[in-house]
Formats: sequence, C-alpha cells, structure tokens
Amino acid sequence: MAVLGRGEAARKSGSPEIGQRVVIVAADDVEREVLAHWTLRLGAMPALCRTLEQALALRPSPGLAIVASANDKDDVARVLVRLKQRLKCPIVCIAPPSAEPAALFASGADDFVRRPYDLAELLSRIARFIRSPPKHRRPLSCGPIVVDVAAREVHVSGVRLVGKRAPTRKEFDLLVFLLERKEEVVEKREIVRQVLGGGAAAPDNAKAPVSLLRRKLGEAARHLETIRGVGFKLTEQPGEQRTPRSRPGLVRARRREEK
Repeated sequence: MAVLGRGEAARKSGSPEIGQRVVIVAADDVEREVLAHWTLRLGAMPALCRTLEQALALRPSPGLAIVASANDKDDVARVLVRLKQRLKCPIVCIAPPSAEPAALFASGADDFVRRPYDLAELLSRIARFIRSPPKHRRPLSCGPIVVDVAAREVHVSGVRLVGKRAPTRKEFDLLVFLLERKEEVVEKREIVRQVLGGGAAAPDNAKAPVSLLRRKLGEAARHLETIRGVGFKLTEQPGEQRTPRSRPGLVRARRREEK
C-alpha cells in the first residue's frame, strides 16, 4: 500500500494543500496510478491499495473508497460489503460489464460505472463524493443564504437549517454547485450530469431537486431564479417572477391578427 505524502501530493496536483483522504483499491498497477493521479487533481489525498485486506487495515478511515473490480470472477458484492462495514464511507465501484445496479447498491456501492468506462464520467461521479478543497474555507453566500461547505451546513437569515429543513446530500451539493456559479445561468442538463449523476438522462430531471431545495430555502428561494427553457440562476438581486395573465381582449386581438 502506498500513501502519497502531503508535500509530494501538493507538488503533483499543483495545489498547496490536499484535503480528503481517498482509498483506491485496484489490482492493476496502471489503473491504480491513473486513478491516483486524477484523485490528486480533484484535491484529495489518495491511499493506494492492491488488495482488500490493505484497504481494511487503513487507519484512520478514509472519506471515500474507489473499488476497481478486475473482471466478472471477482466477488464484487463481498468486497463492497466488507468495505462498507469496516470503513463506513461512500464507495464508488468500477464494476464488471454484467454487474446489476440493484446488487451493487444493495452491497454498499454509492455509485458505479461499468467496464469499459469513460474516464470523464467516472471522475464526475468521484468528484461528487470528495469534499470541497481548502478554497472553500470561507462560506459561500447569496443574499440571506450562507453555506459552510466544510461543515456541510446551510444558514438562511442567520438560522441553520436542521431537521426536515436540512438539505439532503444531493440538495446540498446542488446548492453549492449553484453558489459556485452565482450570477451565471446553469443549464438543466449540466445539473443532471454534474450533480445528479444522470449522465444522458433528460434535462428536466433537474426540476424536482431544484423544487425540493426551494421549499427548504423558504423565502430565500426567490434568489434561485428559473430561466425558462434553459436552467436556473442564483442571484443577489432577484427580479419579480410573475406569470403574465392572459387578458381576453388581447387574446381576441391576436386571433384577429393571425386571421
């Protein structure tokens, strides 16, 4: 097992500080090194393990595990169950082509890709589970909304959202994603791909999570604007979002013009 030192990791990633520890379990040397390189680029500190036993011996436990199953003969379910029981952290699995999603999730995987996989897609799924690097020590904010990314806390008008009003993991990630792009129009398909992990899923799949997030933000949800036909925007100065009412006279005039 190899754990990159903090100084070495910082030099390789081009970042002065490295954050969350991520264990990479892969028997193939090349694949293990490739995953380590890109994990560093995502701002994490990789711990490289060739075997399951090496990963289970890690102390303290990592914040994320990436498991690369070699082929169909691997007992993927057994590996996932043991890792989840011991490490108690999210797991991203690189699964055999024949792996069934239901079986992977039931065994402890939080996300997965099948072989052969697209590296960009895998990295986007890994990035969802890596806590934000040190650049987010200062809170993100928009109007009355303040997010402490490191503590994963959301405050609205000085009140922390807890209990039923506390955002779920995906809702929190969605809010941070929008805050990082404050004053920019974020397309629905980008939210589906980057936050929800939907890949080629329909862009309108972003509507439900945004709607749920708005409910939890309460009055502050007015800062989260809908850009019709495109996506959403978090803004410091929200405009009035009124649906224009149809006036009978105007409708009749338009009909006469069409004739």
